[in-house]
Amino acid sequence: MPAQILFAKKRATETRAHSIVVSDTGFYWRELPGERELAAALRTERFSLIIVDHADLAENPLVYVESLRIGQKDTPVLVVSEEFALENVVRAIRVGVKDLFHPPIDLAAIVERIYSVLKPELGPSRGSRLDEWQELTVQFADRVTIPPLVDVERRVGQPRRAADILQASQWEAELTATRDALAQARARQQELERELAEHAANQPARVAAPAVMDGVAEQELAAEREKLETGRQLVMQLGRKFETEFAAWKDSERTARAELAQRESALAAQKRELAAAQEKLEVETILLNETKEKMAQERVAASDTQAAQKDASAKLKQLVVEQSALTKAKAELAQREQQIAQQEKERAALMAELAVAGENFESERLLASQQAAKTAEERKELEGLRGQLLQQTQELARKEADLQEMQEQAHVLATQAAQTQLHLKAELAALEVEKETFEQQAETLAERVRLFESKQRQAREQMQQLFAAG
Repeated sequence: MPAQILFAKKRATETRAHSIVVSDTGFYWRELPGERELAAALRTERFSLIIVDHADLAENPLVYVESLRIGQKDTPVLVVSEEFALENVVRAIRVGVKDLFHPPIDLAAIVERIYSVLKPELGPSRGSRLDEWQELTVQFADRVTIPPLVDVERRVGQPRRAADILQASQWEAELTATRDALAQARARQQELERELAEHAANQPARVAAPAVMDGVAEQELAAEREKLETGRQLVMQLGRKFETEFAAWKDSERTARAELAQRESALAAQKRELAAAQEKLEVETILLNETKEKMAQERVAASDTQAAQKDASAKLKQLVVEQSALTKAKAELAQREQQIAQQEKERAALMAELAVAGENFESERLLASQQAAKTAEERKELEGLRGQLLQQTQELARKEADLQEMQEQAHVLATQAAQTQLHLKAELAALEVEKETFEQQAETLAERVRLFESKQRQAREQMQQLFAAG
């Protein structure tokens, strides 16, 4: 069964178009010299494939492709052009571009793609060897090399699921178009069968020779039946392929949704861990602040203790001075006592002399009385000094006891302050280490959350692109 190709080569100054009928006997070229002839052919003829050579122009070829597909909405298109911008690749797929080739051209690849599109119509009458398509490939002689075929779906830069969705949507469109063509063919068959029945009813005498009477109608009916059968097989083939690809896409979509749910669950768990770590870090920070405040208080208390120690040292020095003065006073008192004892001895000797001699009694008695009064005054003064010495001794003992108690308290406070300072230093070091650990864990969790949120956004954007494209 022949296939018809529209080959359009667009240049800066002109556009050359040809209608090419491909059959088992060869290629039949028909030039479409002007835009009017090209528009008429697009409107009245059905092409199996459109090939657009747009390689020498820098402008976007999709505008020209869309103008060609106005009357050929279901016809696949192969485009030879310069590199596409990424945003135009999806648009190219939507307007029906099956493959995109960039100069220099790989002739084997483009022939293979043309043959895969036309194979349902050509059947086994023609293969995919280059020598069988030489009349067509000579049009690309100035662009020949052996680059790899550019797969439009891979140029999109999307995951394979996106390509499957786009391909499934194209197959669905092709399947719909084929079903419409099949319905039209069935309607045409029924119309021909009705005409044949009416014709047979109007000429009953010639029923015995239907091949002679209705040869044209039988040929049309056979052709329509063959076309209907071919369309039915194509519809079944496309339907099976579409169902398989659609099921695969559904499985991949379910897998993607499950992965997304799993990632969201993992993200929620990480967020909970981060919140717990942050809460623990806040508690540790509060404890650290309290410990620092307690250390400040202990430092103040230690300062007070040092001040008390200085005060006790000053009092001790004063007490030493007072004790020295008391020792000196005791020495003076002992010396006075010795003097009084000596005076007593002298008085006793004088009284003895007075008793023995009896002379000058009055004078001696007066002298003795004076000496006794002086002695009594000195004794009285001595008693006062003894009282003062006793008071000073008691005061010194009390001060010594207070000093001993203050020294003991100062020693206890100093020991406690040293122990507390050592303990607080150890706790502070441990808290600093734990704080650094928590901060590192928090930074790690935050980085993992940011990375996962970035991946989640990318996955959602890809899913949105997939749904938008589907």
